[in-house]
Amino acid sequence: MSVYNTRSDDDVSLTWDAAFEALSSHRRRILLGLLCDEEEMDVATAAARIAADENDRSECGTPDDVMLSLHHAHLPILETAGLVEWDRQTNRLSLVAGVEQFPLFTASDRSLVSRRGEVAPEVTADV
Repeated sequence: MSVYNTRSDDDVSLTWDAAFEALSSHRRRILLGLLCDEEEMDVATAAARIAADENDRSECGTPDDVMLSLHHAHLPILETAGLVEWDRQTNRLSLVAGVEQFPLFTASDRSLVSRRGEVAPEVTADV
């Protein structure tokens, strides 16, 4: 089931499965939060900010380690999900146009994607 269409010129759409996969990683949640706050940024800046956030946690990574994981793991997932545009020529990142309309990114639900990448307690399901 499509949640919304990310691009008008093709048939790529975000599904709930893709959204939850994208949000399953702490680093991806931090990156999405950063991109919600800023229109775009380069991968090196994103890696440095994620590494700085992780220095406050047990899962500490250097900016180089974070950049490697962004390039090889996280950015392809976010790009395939239709959430992030990644210009490999300039190494610039931005949210896909219209993605802020997806419920996880609206102002009332913004706590789902926080700057620090933490999932808000109110969205934790009791199973």
